[in-house]
Amino acid sequence: MKRSDEFKRLEKSFKALEKMFAETEDYIDAEACKILSKICRGLYEYARRIEDMKKKVRA
Repeated sequence: MKRSDEFKRLEKSFKALEKMFAETEDYIDAEACKILSKICRGLYEYARRIEDMKKKVRA
């Protein structure tokens, strides 16, 4: 599996988690869900920046 495929899978997973936490906010601790959602968003944004840096280094 290529790194870009791994990145896309990772990003998709984090986005799914973020969405899940946002949707379940009403059922469990809303503040905890907001925090977890922000963590997931931060993780996939961080992963995207790393992937972008790798592309720049290769170029």
